[in-house]
Amino acid sequence: MDDSLISGIRGAVAAGQFAKARKLWESYAARLSDDLRFGRMTASRMAEMQALAEWCRLATLAERAHTQDRLNALLASRNYAPQPAARPSRISACL
Repeated sequence: MDDSLISGIRGAVAAGQFAKARKLWESYAARLSDDLRFGRMTASRMAEMQALAEWCRLATLAERAHTQDRLNALLASRNYAPQPAARPSRISACL
């Protein structure tokens, strides 16, 4: 299989470029489909694909967890952020 395509998928996922990773996965899947259709699929190629899918799954879950942690920190920090000073009220009296 094309090692540059596999490394491209890994690089895109690692960089958080999920749209790019999806396009690369589509190309990879098309090649796998052709190999399967024409009887060129091997056990080692299937294992390679499984390992890549598992790596992408774990990397994506890790990125999601880090993003959730950052969001939680932002939400918690707003409780401690200084509040804007209230404008002094004006009382006017008419005599």
